[in-house]
Amino acid sequence: MANPTLQIGNNNWAIKKDNLLGYSTIGTNFLPKPITMTRASAGTRVNYGGFIETVELLGPELVTNGDFANGTTGWTVGNGWNVTNNRLNIDTDDGSESFRQLSILEVGKTYVLTLDVSLDVGSIKFESNEGANFIITTSDTIISHTFVADSTAIIFRRNVSPTRGYIDNISVKESTRNNLARINYDNTVSSLLVEPQRTNLLTYSEDFTDTYWSSSTDVETPVKSTTIKSPDGYYNAWHIVKNGSNSKIAKVIGSSSVEYSKSIWARTISGSGTAYFGNGSIGNGVLTTVTTEWQRIEITSSVHNFYAVDFRVLSTLTEVLIWGAQMEEGAYTTSYIPTIGSTVTRVADQYTKTGISNLINSAEGVLFVEIAALSDDNTDRRITLTDGTLNNYVSIGFSRFTGNINREIVAGGVVQHSGFGATGVTQTNNNKFALSWGGGAIKFYINGSLTNSTTLNTPPTGLNSLKFSAGNNTLTFFGKVKQLQVFDTILTDTELATLTTI
Repeated sequence: MANPTLQIGNNNWAIKKDNLLGYSTIGTNFLPKPITMTRASAGTRVNYGGFIETVELLGPELVTNGDFANGTTGWTVGNGWNVTNNRLNIDTDDGSESFRQLSILEVGKTYVLTLDVSLDVGSIKFESNEGANFIITTSDTIISHTFVADSTAIIFRRNVSPTRGYIDNISVKESTRNNLARINYDNTVSSLLVEPQRTNLLTYSEDFTDTYWSSSTDVETPVKSTTIKSPDGYYNAWHIVKNGSNSKIAKVIGSSSVEYSKSIWARTISGSGTAYFGNGSIGNGVLTTVTTEWQRIEITSSVHNFYAVDFRVLSTLTEVLIWGAQMEEGAYTTSYIPTIGSTVTRVADQYTKTGISNLINSAEGVLFVEIAALSDDNTDRRITLTDGTLNNYVSIGFSRFTGNINREIVAGGVVQHSGFGATGVTQTNNNKFALSWGGGAIKFYINGSLTNSTTLNTPPTGLNSLKFSAGNNTLTFFGKVKQLQVFDTILTDTELATLTTI
């Protein structure tokens, strides 16, 4: 079989700022083919270890002596703060005293703070400036906090009196989060995650003690788990305990005329049981069984409220861990969008590779994709080799008609081949498609079988771009791309069948 002139994925992924690195191969050598990635916002993924994380590129370490191996070197120290046993101890009732490092940040840039902490009593306030505070409490053990700098210093000071304990391994690095491709993992299987724009309407997605949430008096005050990691790998899930017949944590939000997708992660401390999540129990709830394994509970409805947990009516559960609440307009749930005090929008993912006429043979070739839809959502979604218009292109994609796969070839504005390449296909399953053109024939294979074959009267000309959309940037593709390959020559029937066999 001929080598592809352009490949993406197949467990070979690399990203850098603004680019997903596609590749071609010569023997055992990989030649990078940068593909432009655009998303003017942060985005999350499930990493190889199974944890949810924001995709980011981190810069070099900015903190001097963050592990305190050299005492207080690099730090400005106030009364009540001291370094012993290579860690920073706090033993003060004076909130004006601080421990700080100056002139290490740049105003307006985004940074990630990480540290270890153990507080016996009280809390510590972290400041990237005098007005933007992040509170570290006795329930915290490992901290990861993202902030935008309004000054050049990082500052720690006592938040309440008294405060006793220590912090260690302080790290601050600049974070680049926009325009980064997201390689998502389902166990060890990787795919490129391509999603539409969505907004998490819940402004406190992880802090269920904030007054934003309405908690009934029959729910004990939530506390953070210190023994079970949340889905992001930190100890920041909230332990919720039922303490009466009216136990619930909820937020009334939105409009009953809008369709929402609601999601939250939940699990038990031990054993299993049922409770309501998302919609709640008032005429529209769905009892969900949760166990000692984290699961993301997803509900789509036009009910304009969100129940983080509702123990009422038939619930057999008395305590639960919850994390990561999300409410978004749309018919299906997308990747997690964390919020801290305001709604947050994740902008749509876009991928293009232009100027590649040398990688595409307009007269003949094969476009192969292994993809899964996010939802069979009655929209048209395309992956296309194109001249940048609708006059010449080769495309494969999901149809707006349920269960149908579309394939199309256009040359000089004239349709050479169009319609459903397969019907009755489960769009959300992982499927392999190959569209071959050249030698007077057009063939379409799906999952190892030829589904369509017809005569090619005129091949397209001037193909010079790969787009995750139609040639005119409509019909944007959203889904999971496990791999994509472009060949500049036709393949045999046997090769096409082998290429597309699941």
